[in-house]
Amino acid sequence: MGAEQLVASGEYDLDAQLRIAFGAFTSTLDPHTQAGFGGHAAANLLHYETVFARGYDGLARNGGSFDFEFVDANEKLLLTQNPGWIYHDGSPVTLEEVQFNIERTGGRWAGDPNFVGRAGNLVGIGDITMVDGTSGKLDMDPPSPGIPNILVRLLLTPQAHVEELGAERLANNPIGHGPFKFIDWTQDQVINSTRFDEYRNGRDFEHQQRLPWVKDLESRLFPEEQARLAALENDEINIATQIIPDLAETYADDPDFVVWYHSAQRGLHIQIPKHLVEDPVNGGPNPWRDLRVRIAANLAVDQDVLIHNIMTGRENRTYTLAVGQAGHDGSEGPISDLDWGYDPDRARALLAEAGYPDGFDFEIRYPQGLYTNVDSFIQAVAGMLTEVGIRTRVEIQEISQYFSDLREDATDVLFLFPQAAGLDPLVSITENARRDAVFAHRIEELSDPDIFNEIEDYFDAAAAEFDTDKRNDLLNKGARRHYEQASWIYLFELVQPQVARSHLEWRQFQAKPSFIEFWNVRARHV
Repeated sequence: MGAEQLVASGEYDLDAQLRIAFGAFTSTLDPHTQAGFGGHAAANLLHYETVFARGYDGLARNGGSFDFEFVDANEKLLLTQNPGWIYHDGSPVTLEEVQFNIERTGGRWAGDPNFVGRAGNLVGIGDITMVDGTSGKLDMDPPSPGIPNILVRLLLTPQAHVEELGAERLANNPIGHGPFKFIDWTQDQVINSTRFDEYRNGRDFEHQQRLPWVKDLESRLFPEEQARLAALENDEINIATQIIPDLAETYADDPDFVVWYHSAQRGLHIQIPKHLVEDPVNGGPNPWRDLRVRIAANLAVDQDVLIHNIMTGRENRTYTLAVGQAGHDGSEGPISDLDWGYDPDRARALLAEAGYPDGFDFEIRYPQGLYTNVDSFIQAVAGMLTEVGIRTRVEIQEISQYFSDLREDATDVLFLFPQAAGLDPLVSITENARRDAVFAHRIEELSDPDIFNEIEDYFDAAAAEFDTDKRNDLLNKGARRHYEQASWIYLFELVQPQVARSHLEWRQFQAKPSFIEFWNVRARHV
């Protein structure tokens, strides 16, 4: 049954309100900042739309605000404006607006030269040269088939609004052209939003996003899971997000509630500070520059225990550098064939061989409240590392400070991170794996230059390869070398349980959405 027939049936309440409890909130509503973007900003991101529509796989499609086509022997990306798209303030969405948003997000807008933005999210994106009033050619440096999928991370806001408010006031007054529009917020408490009825994509649109089935959203901050569940049971809210698996399971057979599980675009791993010559904790040579130490750390972690005893049991292991295990298979074979496995005795032997028979002390850091059950699984990982001799102290950090430190390259310890959201592998590789990645230990002096240069060469070649099979094979080779070098401590792809009132339905569209698709949640009359 199509959307129009469902609306006519009267089964669903189009004036319903979703009252959502989040475990983490953004500190700013400015989508061009790193703090205003990402999983912790989920309650704000629904106010925005990107340049292109996105398909079931999360990749760029035509049919949204703009269409795209590679032209000039794949040297340029032609963008063509689709008619009728407007911002929440009624102003038109144009190619000139896209150019402004590229410049400001990239930290190169002349109107505010001190604005930092999130340039690392827009690698390879150049300027637009207008062809006519509704189309223009985008420069790509270098030309790459992944550029449209990088542009789906560009969230548009009107230039006039930015110029009128300035960065400080914009952080509290967002305007986008997404399926919900902002009403008001109280920082660290609540964000109120309402359906944008002029949103162009109808409920039968073949891609995402779409006109919402509910009218209003009230997004509230409850850092503690028990508090979220108490609010759900007391009917203060009707969706409790990011619930510990054991707690979520207790609601599975209750007719008043429903449990949603979804793979959340997050291949979790622990970044290793192999860039440092000196050990920042103990002095002396940095142990993590020794491959044997990195292999030992991977051998120490029992992924089966993490997945089946602490998480939901639905998680896949992290093997590659990108969501969906892009590059897992190729001419050299699947990367899972290289699985380090769990072998604490071999881990201890490798540490002794590397010169650490008595082990060493180190620290692991993670962000507060961002990932489901993070306290439990990080403590488990730290315990496993400690068991083989890598005595690991755990430090929890406030989310905004955590991301700020990563952006400023001020984190010199082990830290938890996911593969970057977005199903094109170039997004994750650019942000998580390259030596100059935004969310990685930026490597200036390589511990093994030949190997790491080889890995970078594979990434460069994959970025420029338009043949899908050849590109995937290059990704496979680069990801295999990365895994063989134990460049990360590999964990698992996060699955997030959410508990909702049973009158709500979420018919998941995207294979691995970064969060609940609130535009696609329906409320039956109660």
